[in-house]
Amino acid sequence: MSEPSALQGVRVSSMQVRGLCEAVEHAGHSAASFIARSGLDAAQMADPQAWFSLEVFDQLMVAAVQVTGKPSFGLHWGERSPMMQFDLAPILVATAPTLGAALDCLLRFQPILASRDEFRVSYHRDRCVLTTDVLGVTELGMRTRTELALSGLTRLLRYLGEGAAIRRINVSYARPAFGADYDALFGSLVHFDQPETSIEFARTALARTFAERNGELHQLMRDRTELLRQRVLGQLSYAQQLEQHIRAALPNLLSMKDAARALDISERSLRRRLALEDISYTDLVHRVQRKLADDLLALGTKSMKEIAHALGFGSVRGFHRAFRRWTGDTPAQARAPRARF
Repeated sequence: MSEPSALQGVRVSSMQVRGLCEAVEHAGHSAASFIARSGLDAAQMADPQAWFSLEVFDQLMVAAVQVTGKPSFGLHWGERSPMMQFDLAPILVATAPTLGAALDCLLRFQPILASRDEFRVSYHRDRCVLTTDVLGVTELGMRTRTELALSGLTRLLRYLGEGAAIRRINVSYARPAFGADYDALFGSLVHFDQPETSIEFARTALARTFAERNGELHQLMRDRTELLRQRVLGQLSYAQQLEQHIRAALPNLLSMKDAARALDISERSLRRRLALEDISYTDLVHRVQRKLADDLLALGTKSMKEIAHALGFGSVRGFHRAFRRWTGDTPAQARAPRARF
């Protein structure tokens, strides 16, 4: 499988690499040997502000499956690994006073784990849907990452006492040969061959208060994580930071005024700083739309109308014209067969 264009240049925090090495250790294999075999820089891994390319992280996930000899390594990574595996982030989420606050923390602090957001939440009348756009390059790497996301999020919901609120777990690929491992973990909740990978749960669960949570510890972790978030974002260009905000706002198109507010600067300053990076705000919006269009067309499960809406276009015709202008091809010409793991 070739790397999706939207994932080119994506970086993953050293915290996630350390979490993977911890999971290998927890599976009964020497993390030190795994690190040595993989040629990792131990000093870089120890730096919470260090980054690895997505290609390297994907290779590590594949290597972990091979070293442990467990095709379902990703499921067990999320299900059994120590809650400390991502340093500050899991403690912050696990000590939140409500599930809604936990999800807010998860979404807000995604930038400290990767340079592209991996989770998004949509709210409906009686349910919430937490969708994951997994970070991976190879089929095995993407499946392993998907398994981690689903098992880890399910574990979190159960830890917070909201396991009964889970209504459905959707997986975007076909049932694997070791599907019984999914059944053992998720039961009848899991459904394969779905348009997206997500967890659906009752909306009423968002506001229930967790009386026994340590509010003082949560605030301490929030302050420390916010500081790390600011440091991480400071390493990204303004265009890179804005891409995350623009993508998160879709299908609504984020105005330049709101974009400047999100970065806590004036519109004039934002326009000047983007000019220094040799890109206009309009071109940046188009770049985000094109990357998402490439992803959705490659997925092959959404209609042109659905893709147009997801990108913020009012009609399929408008999307068709824009895509032709961006690429020289029509969306139909660019559509690829749906990838299978």
